[in-house]
Amino acid sequence: MTRLDGKTALITGAASGLGRETAIELAQRGARVYIADRNREAGLALAHDLADQDLSAEFVALDLADLATVTKTAETLLGRLHQLDILINNAGLLPPHVRTTTHDGFELALGISFYGHFALAAQLLPLLLAAPTARVVTLSSIAHAGAVLDTEDPKGLRDYDATRAYARSKLAGLLFARELQAQSQAAGAAVISVAAHPGIARTPIGSNWEQHPSRNWRGRLAQAAMHFAMRYLGQDARAGAQPIILAASTAQPSPGGFYGPAGLRQFRGPAVEVKPHRRTLARHDAAQWWRIAEAQTGLSYRWA
Repeated sequence: MTRLDGKTALITGAASGLGRETAIELAQRGARVYIADRNREAGLALAHDLADQDLSAEFVALDLADLATVTKTAETLLGRLHQLDILINNAGLLPPHVRTTTHDGFELALGISFYGHFALAAQLLPLLLAAPTARVVTLSSIAHAGAVLDTEDPKGLRDYDATRAYARSKLAGLLFARELQAQSQAAGAAVISVAAHPGIARTPIGSNWEQHPSRNWRGRLAQAAMHFAMRYLGQDARAGAQPIILAASTAQPSPGGFYGPAGLRQFRGPAVEVKPHRRTLARHDAAQWWRIAEAQTGLSYRWA
C-alpha cells in the first residue's frame, strides 16, 4: 500500500459513493484530504468521521454545475493551499430522464463531468504546478465505448437520452484526461494526468432514476438493465474505488493511462491498467474538445 504522507488531495463528489471510499482510503494512507461536494451535510459528516480517527480531512463546498461557484471554490483553495499533489475529478451523475441543464446551459452530466472539472483544474493549475509531482485522475466509465460527441453540439442538448448523455460525459472526461497529459508533456510540466473507471459499482448513482422513473419504454428498459447489472455483475463501492486509488497513488503511473477492473469486460475485479475503446477514441479529437472547453468556459491553462 503506497503511503501518501505529506500529500494533499482534493476529491470532487467525495461525500458519497466512489468519492467517499476514495477519500477514506487516501486519508488512511496519510494524505490530507479535501472533500469537495455540493452536499454540505454529508461532506462535513465525513470530514468529522475521519478527524475522529486522527486522519486529516476538511470539507470544501463545490458545485460543478455552476462555473461561477467553481471559481469561488478555486479562489478559496488558492488562498488556503501552497500546493496540490492529487486532484481527483470524480463527481458525476446519471442524469434524469428529462433533459436538465446546468446553471451555464450545459446538459447536466456533460456540464458536471467535463466542463465543471475542466474549469476547476484550470484554476487550480498553479497549485498543481507548485507540487514536485502532481497527479490528476479523471473518472470515466466503460460506457465511453458507445458514446459519440458532436462538435456541433458542444452543450450536449440535441438528441437527448439519459443513457447516451451519461456515456458522452464519460467519454468527454476521458478525452480531457488524455489531452491534459499531452498539454502537460508539451509544457514540460510535472503534472501527470490519467483516467480511471470503476467497472460496474453499486453506488447511489442511479438515485435520480429511482426517484423519477422514466415514462417511456426505453427509459424503463435502461433502468431495468442498470438494476440487473449492479445486482448481478457489479461490485461494491469500495472495490469500485480501487482503480481510482491505484491511479492516484501508484509510484509508477502511466502518463495518459487508464485504470479499471481486471475482470471480464472490465465489469469488476482487481484494479489494473486497462485499455480504452480504441475505435471510439479514433473517432474523436481530444485537442478539439479541449479548444471547445476553452471557448465554452472562457478559461485556459497557463503552464508558465
